Amino acid sequence: MNWPDLSLREETDLIFRHPRGEPPEGVVVVRVDLKHLFQLTQKVGPDEALLLVVIKALRTRYGPFRLRMYDLAWRMGVGNRRVNRWLDHLVKHGLVVYTLQDLFEKDTVEVEIVSRPTAAMFDYASRHELPTHWMEHALPLLGRRTFLVLLFLLSSEEIASFHIDRLVAAARLCGRWHATLHLRRLRRHGILRPTREGSLVVVDPPPPSRSQQLRLRFRKQPYLGNALLHIGVLLLVLLALVAGLYVLHRS
Repeated sequence: MNWPDLSLREETDLIFRHPRGEPPEGVVVVRVDLKHLFQLTQKVGPDEALLLVVIKALRTRYGPFRLRMYDLAWRMGVGNRRVNRWLDHLVKHGLVVYTLQDLFEKDTVEVEIVSRPTAAMFDYASRHELPTHWMEHALPLLGRRTFLVLLFLLSSEEIASFHIDRLVAAARLCGRWHATLHLRRLRRHGILRPTREGSLVVVDPPPPSRSQQLRLRFRKQPYLGNALLHIGVLLLVLLALVAGLYVLHRS
């Protein structure tokens, strides 16, 4: 019988246990001043401002763990190149800086949020607590503009009502019809609910259903979408060849 080698080697890790308290339970949140967010939207654009919130939320949620460019892209519903353009736009306005590195033979982008210009948006004196899991579920399922409309509604909770033109201007929408489209989408997802008095109230996004979970798992795979697209193109080419051979055979 061959016994395993139980001797400690040079690369063996040592872990020293010590008494610790029970970890706190609760929802991981990111604190954002939504009113300043929409001021920033007018300056840099809605997508760029929302990207700042997503980066801050993911840093809060995952701490020192590294994120891929695709981790931002699939949540925002775009490709990597557009995220790169948004980052360059934020750099141009002095909101972030990033450095390209080659760590372990892998391209790495080290992003730093410039504190002074963006401090007001994450000011703890005037804040809204956004659950970071919304970036995992609500943002990809709703889309960027609808999610931004949700943030505007949350920023207007202290007033009884607002004119729809304020929403159009704050989220930089194309018009009232565009705002109405996103408000209907929020109602369809159960986030805007009617009351007996005929008004609408904003509630937290519900947990994703099983089909929505499958959609999210599909979108998390960086190469699966392109692979299915290529397979679809090959099937169309194969179908065209079969149809051409059939026509030649009949003629």
